[in-house]
Amino acid sequence: TTDESEATLQRMLRNEAVVHLDDLLIRRTALGLYTRWSEARLAAIADLAARELGWSGERRDAEVGRSRDLLARVHGVAIAP
Repeated sequence: TTDESEATLQRMLRNEAVVHLDDLLIRRTALGLYTRWSEARLAAIADLAARELGWSGERRDAEVGRSRDLLARVHGVAIAP
């Protein structure tokens, strides 16, 4: 993410009652649906969310899996390796 987009995501994470990573990617923004995804990009946003929301590494990994599954199963979004 760019510095500007990272700052925007930080504000959302702090102010928008985000509970799950997919809340941020699909409900609070349209990133999940209109972004070309790679594992690295998903990991970078998950890392930011984990820092801002105080998630453990285990929780962060679970959120990545949940988001990857939801994006693929419900929205047909593939994440490149």
